[in-house]
Amino acid sequence: MAVFLSGRSSKKSRSSITSLLQFWGLRASYGKMYAMAKKKKLKKFRKVAAVKELARERVGTPPAEQVIENPKKKAEKYKPTLQKLLDSDSN
Repeated sequence: MAVFLSGRSSKKSRSSITSLLQFWGLRASYGKMYAMAKKKKLKKFRKVAAVKELARERVGTPPAEQVIENPKKKAEKYKPTLQKLLDSDSN
């Protein structure tokens, strides 16, 4: 069975050329292509954010949250194992 691969593409498109080059283990290069830096997107003005910002300047930042343990927390379902008992005694 003979396979004939032509260097010319019938479509003359980049995709057919690159697929042919990839078949031969080569890479196609179309000159120097550098990605341009994107412009910084301006944030939309929000009233809530502006009011909070002013409040933080005047009063200061709010205190951090404190975790309150649930008083209705259920007891452990199983008795502690011997290993846990021994570990708690050593500490």
